Amino acid sequence: MIDKNQIKPKSLLSIGITTKGRIHELRATLSILENSELSACSIILIDDGGGGDFVSKEEYSLNLLIHRYQESQGLVARRNELAGLCKTKYLMSLDDDSAPERGAIDDVLDLLETNEDVAAVALNLYNEVSEHLDSSMPNFIARYYVGCGHIYKVGIFKKLGGYSGDLFYGHEEREYALKLARESLNIIHINHYIVKHRKSGINRVVGYNARMSRNLGWINGTYLGILPNIIELYSFLKGRKINQVGLVLKDYFDGIRARKSAGKLTFSQYWKWKRKKTPTVA
Repeated sequence: MIDKNQIKPKSLLSIGITTKGRIHELRATLSILENSELSACSIILIDDGGGGDFVSKEEYSLNLLIHRYQESQGLVARRNELAGLCKTKYLMSLDDDSAPERGAIDDVLDLLETNEDVAAVALNLYNEVSEHLDSSMPNFIARYYVGCGHIYKVGIFKKLGGYSGDLFYGHEEREYALKLARESLNIIHINHYIVKHRKSGINRVVGYNARMSRNLGWINGTYLGILPNIIELYSFLKGRKINQVGLVLKDYFDGIRARKSAGKLTFSQYWKWKRKKTPTVA
């Protein structure tokens, strides 16, 4: 007998997961999904050059679409690929070490279906050392979402060009949030839908901090004008130790110099975006 509670998520929602050599984390996440209300959804798995053993369709009673690559193209390219492979209206993006813990997916999809100005939702995240927000709190408009737990409207994502390939890894969520702000579209933080991020340290990107600094400079230089850039640079340096400033500034201005020509946010658009609340980060 078909579970009527699974009809809506199956027809509207796919799940996308990128991974690289973290087979044990991926198996744990798939086991959670197999026993959840999302078990009927298509799940797109992309292995970005992880090599070695991998999961098979036969291991799970899930609709798995598996794509494996010998060479790494970076997280951003693979997340763009997830959108290209998605056949449903919405895509839930998870890390291989994150999975929904509680909440009704129908309520999340209803919000997306009934609000044209909402392009994505940020889910309520936590890990072993951080807490999620009280699930009874009202939802709020968020500045951005976090990669390990969000859902976006695939049509809008494709129309706006997804994430820039210049980023390779890091802060792509911020770049997309600025694109949405430029189009007067919103991200809603959903407090009642909770995702746990186990936050595995295996195969984290080498040179992570330098890459994040460089990408932040690239994004700000590409999408923001002079005054917003000054404000963002102050925010970037605030609270850093003196002996860290020189190195992070070098990486940051490497990104500024590599910026692309794109439509910039007006100051009003930027300030409206800046005043939005930050989502849960885990």
